[in-house]
Parts: sequence; C-alpha cells; structure tokens
Amino acid sequence: MVVYLMLEYHNEPANAAIIMNMWSAVSFFLTIFGAFLSYSYLGRFRVIAWSVIFELIGLIVLWLTAIIHNEMPPQCNLQVETFATPNVRQMMFLVSSLLLMAIRQGYVRPCYLAFSTDQIEMPENNGNERMMKSFFNWYYVSVAVSFGLLVTIIVYIQIKTGWIEGFGITGGLMLFSTVMFFLGSHLYVKPKADKSLCIGLA
Repeated sequence: MVVYLMLEYHNEPANAAIIMNMWSAVSFFLTIFGAFLSYSYLGRFRVIAWSVIFELIGLIVLWLTAIIHNEMPPQCNLQVETFATPNVRQMMFLVSSLLLMAIRQGYVRPCYLAFSTDQIEMPENNGNERMMKSFFNWYYVSVAVSFGLLVTIIVYIQIKTGWIEGFGITGGLMLFSTVMFFLGSHLYVKPKADKSLCIGLA
C-alpha cells in the first residue's frame, strides 16, 4: 500500500507511511468496539460474519481505485516533471476502502481465535488439549506462510503486472474465503453473547 500511495497517488514516502500508520492505529483502536460487540451483544460469529463482508467490500473498493482512472490522480507531466496530487474525492474513495478494511481488522481481531477455540472445546471432544495445541500450531504456520506469500508473490504481481491484477487476486481470495466461511456456518458452534464486557473489565 505504501508503494501504491507513492506511485499512483503521488504521496511522499513519509505521507504514505503516515496514512498506513493511521490505518493501523484505527484498526487497533476498533478492536475495543469489536470485543464489546462480540462479547456483549452480537456474539463472535455475527461479528466475524460482518467483518468479512466489510473486508470484501473494502477490497472491492480498493480494486476499483485501480480500475477507474478518474479515481486516481493523472500521471506526471513529463515535460514539466510535475505530479498531480489527488483531489478530495479521490482520496476519500481510497480512504473509504482503508476504513472498511480497518473495521474488519479491528472487529475480527478479538474474535477469531476465541471463535476457533469454541469449535474445539466441545464435550464430545475428549482430546481437547491435544487438539488445541495442534490447532494453534497449524494456525501460526498458516499465518506465517500466508504473510510470506503476501509480501513476495502478491507484491511482485502488483508491481510487475499491475495493480488491477494484484488487487484482483487479493479480492478473489477474500471472496473465496468469505464463501467458504458462510458455507460452513451451519457446522459452527455459536455461543451467544451473555456477559457484559464492561463488568468483566471493571
């Protein structure tokens, strides 16, 4: 995203880093609201379900920033070596995609591991401890492998073949995972929200 902000939106490296650091800060701050909603009102499954929808919409909007040429500033004028800066509408369109993805990050972060352990901690599972260890081992392996692929293959595709292809692959993978998540929803254990997070925190 920093490269995208620099190359396509003509941001200085420092400004691009500030935008992404603000995105990260917002996503971590929203974790508080995600935890409150999941534990006190909606339950973990519903919060995760809404989060993946927000992420999918955010990735589609980000993809559209690369597809719709009017949604990014024009390329540089080589004769005078000047760069057009994005207007307010263009920046708001881009920021809306980042905000949707920040909501997903913040809301799903306090839920996904707890929701996963809900599936394992069932009375019929006698080997809970062994299953839990196996789950966490495979979880962290999959996160490491996914991150490795993200920062190598996907970034390479984005830079070499284009942002439309790179963002399209990312959005396609998110669409696939969203469909798979909802297809398995009838199998999930879905504990209801039955306690107040505020009381527990106090």
